Amino acid sequence: MPLKPCFLSQILIDDQENQFVVFVTERDGLRRIPIVIGPMEAVAIDRAVKGQRFSRPLTHDLVVTLLESAKLSCKEVRITDLKEGTFFAKLVLDASGSEIAIDARPSDCLALAVRVKCPIYIDESVVGAYHVTSRTVRRAFLTGYDPRTGVDCSHRKEMLERRLETL
Repeated sequence: MPLKPCFLSQILIDDQENQFVVFVTERDGLRRIPIVIGPMEAVAIDRAVKGQRFSRPLTHDLVVTLLESAKLSCKEVRITDLKEGTFFAKLVLDASGSEIAIDARPSDCLALAVRVKCPIYIDESVVGAYHVTSRTVRRAFLTGYDPRTGVDCSHRKEMLERRLETL
């Protein structure tokens, strides 16, 4: 499947609901892909996007320094697969003209990408899979129950209702 150029369009950090999501959006389209990530990775991405620097290197800053010291550069990030609700990615490095693709979590890849400003790509099959998932999630949020899968998502509906009430 072809790779679609995209960019990091939004970072959602909701400490109250303990939800951390990054949104990756197609450059030439309208589709947005939400990727749930851990709180540490969300903060690392958010701080890098805002250009915040610290007196001591954070983990992803250390990785950038290690890559530079080894004469490697980050060529691109590829979000390659979606299996059972988990996204998979590859960090593609340039080693003196040779390409090295390393399996990595999308959150770590994105944290590095925003630091070194390398391109982000997403496999078309992942975008297509998301849209199927998206309809299921919307149905579950709106009804509290997904009749297609038989999954009870009433807790998600209640969470959505609480959030709407605060608006």
